[in-house]
Amino acid sequence: MHKNEDLEEIIEQFKKEDYSRFDQFYKLTNRQIYFTIIAVLKDQSLAEDVMQDTYLKILKYILSYQAGTNPLAWMMMIARNTAINVYNRRKRETLIDPTEKIIVEKPEEEKDTETPLIDLMNKVLKPKEKELIVLHVINGLTHKEIAKLLKRPLGTVLWQYNRAINKLREKVGEENEKQ
Repeated sequence: MHKNEDLEEIIEQFKKEDYSRFDQFYKLTNRQIYFTIIAVLKDQSLAEDVMQDTYLKILKYILSYQAGTNPLAWMMMIARNTAINVYNRRKRETLIDPTEKIIVEKPEEEKDTETPLIDLMNKVLKPKEKELIVLHVINGLTHKEIAKLLKRPLGTVLWQYNRAINKLREKVGEENEKQ
């Protein structure tokens, strides 16, 4: 059975308040949901908290899911919106003296968890570009689904995605020339 068909079937059970397959549902969706959230928040522990909130919202709004559409895209839109709300709330709550210089160093254990690709993306791409790469390459959404999710024209999404890929190619080429 196809992943979306499995998800559709599980969602129909959830609509009937049968949550017996929640573990399977979580296993099918947790990576995509996590990467959607981390692309916005860039904070692992906060992303894990937001994941819990996201799954609660998915269950809360399960009746609004329209069968036959992409269930993963619907869930990632909930995850993205939840993450953006948390990000904006935290940004408003953080009051920093602009004259004070603050240097934040990652804890040693976090430095080791980044992959070379994520490290490269963090160095080279703007947050919106990184989000496109994560949604398309890691989460497997089509450009059309990404455009709908982000509420941007398809042409804009395609142009920004290609620009981001070219930036990564250029940087990888430079790194290879140095070696």
